[in-house]
Amino acid sequence: QYPFVNFWKMENGKPHFVIKGGERRLRAHIILKKLTMCCVVLKELFDENYSDERELAQVAENGAREGQTVAEIVHTVKRIVAAERERMKHSGRSEHGSIQIALRKVEKAFGKKPGWAASYYQLGSLTEELLEMLNPGENDEPPLLAWGDAISLVVAPAERQKNILDEAMVKFHDKPTLRRTYIARIAREYRKASGQKVRGRKSEDKDRLLKYVVQLVNLSERSAEGRRSGEHLVH
Repeated sequence: QYPFVNFWKMENGKPHFVIKGGERRLRAHIILKKLTMCCVVLKELFDENYSDERELAQVAENGAREGQTVAEIVHTVKRIVAAERERMKHSGRSEHGSIQIALRKVEKAFGKKPGWAASYYQLGSLTEELLEMLNPGENDEPPLLAWGDAISLVVAPAERQKNILDEAMVKFHDKPTLRRTYIARIAREYRKASGQKVRGRKSEDKDRLLKYVVQLVNLSERSAEGRRSGEHLVH
């Protein structure tokens, strides 16, 4: 299928075009060092301004051919949200609801159900390194970073996110629920210490409960060491 392009401008006697759909096919041609590529020229001219409709058309086509990385989707969602907020601002309307409108546009472009884009929008403050860790391995190996852990990490300042994850993996490598709760608590503490606003009220009871649960898990593991399966139940 030929890529779709819009005419942009004439420069040095040569026409210049901008791709509307088919960016990955252009990349493939560049990798193969091909000098020409057949395209379908659309009637609409390219006006040099960012268009969320253009980007959504591109990601929809790319998504149908090959899935985007988590980072690509996150950055797309951020740009679409920013464009929608700017559009409502210039029209004199309140920006209230602009995020939901933008997320629904993304979901329609990807053919996803409502709520799918919200989690990607939450990941917008995650570092690029951690975003890459959310992608599966080359042989469909599990991602290095669990989705729930990533959602918990976004609360922390960017410079602290990787350290918190490393510490949590050492403490609770095989205990995903405890690891996620630990990450959320430490992330909130770092955010509060940096002077940033922390959403929700801090629950000291919840922190104490987490501490007791961790102690009980460690105690039960130590008491069961060296015993056959089920033997520790009588103690």
